Amino acid sequence: MKNLNELLEAREALDNKTADLLTIVRGSDTVEKRELTEEENTNWETLKDEKRALDKQIELAKDMQAEERILARKAAPKQPKRTPEQKLAADMSVVRGIQNLMNNKPLEGAEAEAHQEAQNEARSMGLNFSGNFQIPSVVARANTATGAVNAGGVSPLIKDDVSELVPFLTPKLFLEELGATMMRGLQSNFKIPIGNTLTQANWATETASATESTPILREETASPNRLAAFTKFSRQALLQPVIAIENMVREQLLGAEARAVEYAAVNGSGTGSTPEGILVNSDVNTVTTGGTLTRAHLIAMRKAIQSNNADKGTMSYLTNPDVEAYLNGLEVDAGFGQYVWPTDMPEKLMGYKACTSTLVPNNLGAGTDKSSIIFGDFSKLFIMQWGGRSISVDPYTSLKAAQVEVVLDSYYDIKVVEPKAFSIAVDITA
Repeated sequence: MKNLNELLEAREALDNKTADLLTIVRGSDTVEKRELTEEENTNWETLKDEKRALDKQIELAKDMQAEERILARKAAPKQPKRTPEQKLAADMSVVRGIQNLMNNKPLEGAEAEAHQEAQNEARSMGLNFSGNFQIPSVVARANTATGAVNAGGVSPLIKDDVSELVPFLTPKLFLEELGATMMRGLQSNFKIPIGNTLTQANWATETASATESTPILREETASPNRLAAFTKFSRQALLQPVIAIENMVREQLLGAEARAVEYAAVNGSGTGSTPEGILVNSDVNTVTTGGTLTRAHLIAMRKAIQSNNADKGTMSYLTNPDVEAYLNGLEVDAGFGQYVWPTDMPEKLMGYKACTSTLVPNNLGAGTDKSSIIFGDFSKLFIMQWGGRSISVDPYTSLKAAQVEVVLDSYYDIKVVEPKAFSIAVDITA
């Protein structure tokens, strides 16, 4: 049986033939009016019969097509019902909220609902968010649940259902990829109990007293530290349709936040409100290379962790492009053509997962020319966030430059809860 499109085309062809016969009967500018011949009369009747038969086939084809659609819908996997948080996350627009505020309009719809939810959340957590557009943590969690995370891992608040723009050249993010422990929605200070010594078992005679050993626990206290991302957008850009610039605005704000968190996790100073990063932690294992990194140093980094019984998790390397390029050209044995980090295995180093990012510093040391590498169990790196995010929109300060100032506030802390699970080298010439 012909499909519906083929039947409709055949029906159109019959209609054209009927129209030709009608033109003869009625006449036109190019056809003289006359009576139909006997053969043409026969053709007319035949066309009527063919059209009636074809119409039945067309109706049958339409019915079959409708049934196919019904069966396809029944067979398709059912989409899970969206939670109220997921619906709010899908409906809320950062750009629409900023547009309202820059035009002295109140927040409306999903943006107003999100703002109210965030205010209630902040109060319950004892956080002081002062922005005029606040985003609750439930929105971030809802977006995470629906998989709305961009390829670079920038933030669960980046939408994936809007038109794409040419992306900014930003550093590669890595923490979640390497298995860092991410904790969100915390309230007040958070204590992390950590075992410092083990309970000991001792061999003894049948009636001897068991030797007492007391495990020692220490605590790391995590507390919220304000992280502020400040940027300016041109008023012209913010007047564009929401769908055209939503990702751009979100990436600028949330991408800056994510990069600051990841850099602090690697090399945060640990002074003031800046968390302490792995490279600054005085208790991690440190391997000195004297400037020349070798395969033996990489083995020593692994051995240091194993010697402290801290190699229980998934181990990974993290470094910068300079060190990666150096190891790409470092031969295992001179003259054999085998390299420590083969270029055809960019995600594996010494049998372990490896990641490269420009957020890993290459300006260390007295001459600010030394690179670094980290090896360890990144699940022992805790990244903690309190509440949602607060956006402050100032349309006045830079009004003469036709710009709108926007500040994104969030609260984080970062803890290396098991320093001996990491080894570092910070004196590499690469």
